[in-house]
Amino acid sequence: MIYPAKRDWWISLLLMLISLVQLSSAGLLMGIYFWKQVPHLWVAGLIPGNIAAVLLWILLGTRYEIGERNLVIRLGPLRWRLATDSIVEVYSTVRLHADFGWGLALSLDRVRIKCRDRWLPFWISPENKTDFIAELRHANPHVQVIQD
Repeated sequence: MIYPAKRDWWISLLLMLISLVQLSSAGLLMGIYFWKQVPHLWVAGLIPGNIAAVLLWILLGTRYEIGERNLVIRLGPLRWRLATDSIVEVYSTVRLHADFGWGLALSLDRVRIKCRDRWLPFWISPENKTDFIAELRHANPHVQVIQD
């Protein structure tokens, strides 16, 4: 089943503002290229445009899919595939913790997933945490679930 990511308003606003600034600078550079005929300035305009596209892709394309044998974490163009039988611990929290890991969550209402074969845990934020954890426990009954 596919679980969309929960997004806090301030993270969404921050990503949208950064994307808007990047798109504005890309438009400005492309405009200078066409109006002033500055050679190769269009290349510099592509960089902030691509940054904005990736940030918007992350904002709109983050989701988590629990399959028969794998948990697939998608963060825009990036993807991680975790075997469900390698998941050892699921820690649910709504607070900010000073913990190392892949910070892939777009919300503070998030879940930390520790795997046996991975050095760093994954922080994700499914929109419906209870159903997500229940389905993960169904896929791997040996998962230890810790509630904060």
